[in-house]
Amino acid sequence: MFETLKCWYRNRQQQQPSRPRARIILSVEWLEKRQLLSGDQYLWNPGNVNKLASNPANWEKFVNGNWVQQGANGTLPGQGGQSPYDIVDLYGDHSQSDITWDKSFTFSKLVSGFGYTGTEYIENLSTTLDVTGKADGTAVGADGFGGNPGLLNVEFEYTSDILQIDGNSNIAVFSFKPEGSSRGTVLIDGGTTNICTGTLSQNSVLNGTIKIQGLAAIEDKG
Repeated sequence: MFETLKCWYRNRQQQQPSRPRARIILSVEWLEKRQLLSGDQYLWNPGNVNKLASNPANWEKFVNGNWVQQGANGTLPGQGGQSPYDIVDLYGDHSQSDITWDKSFTFSKLVSGFGYTGTEYIENLSTTLDVTGKADGTAVGADGFGGNPGLLNVEFEYTSDILQIDGNSNIAVFSFKPEGSSRGTVLIDGGTTNICTGTLSQNSVLNGTIKIQGLAAIEDKG
């Protein structure tokens, strides 16, 4: 009986057509490339209710070639199905409003441009803003997008609050400082972060902790 089953299995294998493995690998590569392009893009443009990042109504979303203001039931950066590839834009020509990151977020890219000078508050205990750089390798861009450098101005409420940068970044003007007496951490965990890349770099302020891990690097271009 056992020998009969082995013969049946061998015959079954011989009858099955060969599978194009190379085609399967190409399909996986195509899917990965497709994923890189499928993240959402969000623009900070809050109303008068609050300045909380957790409020979907404070975000515009790029849909079919247009920026669309979201309502209370909209989505948030880094919260959807393709969240690792989402992009967040802070554009001064749309809004100079401060933003309060009142919960942990993970998304691909944070762009501060068109002269944005608002303050980003990282609040609540153990809140992490993790910028991965997965979409195009760049995590933070604050180097003059739109012809006018945006300020990366971050204030931390607790020592356990973290701004984590996992990809290449260009930061012309920055301010990292505590909101009160607690110093948060800027954690550079991947890629190369270039600081002081613009003529306004003398205005940068560091009153906190910068940690560099693994193969990450930080370079002073001033």
